Amino acid sequence: MAMDVHLRNLRYFVAVGEELHFTRAAERLHLSQPALSKQIRQLERELGFSLFRRDHRTVVLTHGGETLLGAARDLLGAWDQALGEAARDAGSRLRVGFQTSVAGGLYTDALSVFGAAHPEVNVGLRLHAWSDPSAGLVDDSSDVAFLWLPVPDRERLVWRTLRTEPRHVAMRRGHPLAMRSELHMTDLLDEPFIALPPSAGVLREYWLALDSRGGHPVRIGAHADSPDATFEAVAAGHGVVLLAAGNAELYARPEIVSRPVADIAPAELAIAWRAGDTRRVIHDFVECAQRAASPVVHRPATHAAPRVGHDVDMLTAVRAAVPGGPTGLADVARHARELALLGWVRAEPAGGLLLHAEGDPAAIEGLLRELDVVDSEPASVEGHEQFAIRGVPSGQFVVQEHQATAHHFDLRLEVCGVMRSWAVPKGPSMDAAVKRLAVEVEDHALSHNDYEGPGVIVWDRGTYEQRGRVPWPAALERGHAVFELEGEKLRGGFALQRTRGGAKPQWLLIKRRDEYARPGSDIAAEHPESVLSGRTLGKTLA
Repeated sequence: MAMDVHLRNLRYFVAVGEELHFTRAAERLHLSQPALSKQIRQLERELGFSLFRRDHRTVVLTHGGETLLGAARDLLGAWDQALGEAARDAGSRLRVGFQTSVAGGLYTDALSVFGAAHPEVNVGLRLHAWSDPSAGLVDDSSDVAFLWLPVPDRERLVWRTLRTEPRHVAMRRGHPLAMRSELHMTDLLDEPFIALPPSAGVLREYWLALDSRGGHPVRIGAHADSPDATFEAVAAGHGVVLLAAGNAELYARPEIVSRPVADIAPAELAIAWRAGDTRRVIHDFVECAQRAASPVVHRPATHAAPRVGHDVDMLTAVRAAVPGGPTGLADVARHARELALLGWVRAEPAGGLLLHAEGDPAAIEGLLRELDVVDSEPASVEGHEQFAIRGVPSGQFVVQEHQATAHHFDLRLEVCGVMRSWAVPKGPSMDAAVKRLAVEVEDHALSHNDYEGPGVIVWDRGTYEQRGRVPWPAALERGHAVFELEGEKLRGGFALQRTRGGAKPQWLLIKRRDEYARPGSDIAAEHPESVLSGRTLGKTLA
């Protein structure tokens, strides 16, 4: 009997088969336990027999499960080994792990610099839970990783420090300590802390500041294995948490405040890789990450006096053509951020770069001098909260059409290594006057993007760019995210606006008014076919 089974589901089966515990297997796979259970049930339906016997206290392999476990383990091992050898031979793939976003656009800048120098290398950025403090280096799911020090395996890993930041403490707004402008560790000794999972080891100890407590025991208010879970716990009043200064701004929420902690060591962000991996592509990426993180040394004339007639207390903005090509995007962004300017830079199709900078007039003047810009023009202040590199894809997007309990479309955007997902009952629209309900659902793995089967088609896919004045993922956390799609059906600007919170937040998906907008159109009805197979949803059910 021939049968197609996804490697992803085999990995899930092997994890449960080895752990004989769904919760532990889910933690190992960085999934939720309900999602893992659903995938195992789906695999059992595809196979036509049960793999496990379950009751309230135990999980035991069936005879069929015992028969398949060894074969599945061998198959996955052989596949991973062959894939790793093929990737090393071709030098065409680089897997970059990370655990949190960081302020200042470091990741995107490093990828932009590396991508310009190595367009032949396919770079994948993957988010890892804090339960894996090596961000995939130890289990070989990453080739290189951005890590907060200390690293978990000092003998097997090599690293270079990229950035040092003071540590802050985040707490619920209204906490008595929030009235203070600066805190000391003695102020926090009796506070409950949000802790990383025990598997995080030395990283957990570091973010609990065990070395700064003088032997005072730590109180654990809750455990969390992701930034979202951490700040939900803080907002709910379960405890406080230490974090890097840049992340205090990046993950800001209205209900949370952060304060600097004056007497503890700063946080260090590093780029790390395995000690025995001497491939040139690793060396080159590390160099690009160091270049993206390096401070800009300005000439004395950088902070020039404002021109006559400028009020230095007023924010201004300029647009300017900047000499150079795509390889210069990261350098322009670094200069602008060093001067605390906001806005964006992008490569122009005809050559050169286009700059939009807003902020203090003296700083703008200094930036233009630094970049040797000879001509600029005033522009409107757009109110940005970041300095971004535009025109660079932020990741994949996919829209799947489903006939499950109810017919709907799933919009998925790659954010921090996972596909953030929204169920859109009526499907996307290219009519800017139409607002579609979008219900946020559980994240999906990137490997599921091309899945088609009975009742599921890939209706559209492509790349997207994160836009707007607020950096991602903070834009999603604040409830308003702007993006541009470059798909086979959907193109141009869109926005997601959250209208209701809760376990399943509700959003509106809105097409922005641009040259791609089509008033009165119903693109889902006009183009019902899959972009992969050409089949309609109905044909998959026939």
